[in-house]
Amino acid sequence: MDKWEYKTISANLLQDSELNKLGQQGWEMAGMSDSSNGSRIAVMKRKLPSSPTQTVQRPVQKTQKTSVDDDFGIPF
Repeated sequence: MDKWEYKTISANLLQDSELNKLGQQGWEMAGMSDSSNGSRIAVMKRKLPSSPTQTVQRPVQKTQKTSVDDDFGIPF
């Protein structure tokens, strides 16, 4: 499963050069929002580096076998 980190920045005076720099650092815009004081906020996200895969051992689930009557297809 991917994990993300987020940051918010003021979008009122955001320049293309700043967006390009953030993009080179792996950030992408996830959304925009208006703050309570009327300024616009850009929500940025980027994927966190992958950690080594951890093997999760789950208990083996035993299943109950049933027999089926071949003439009628009814389990018994």
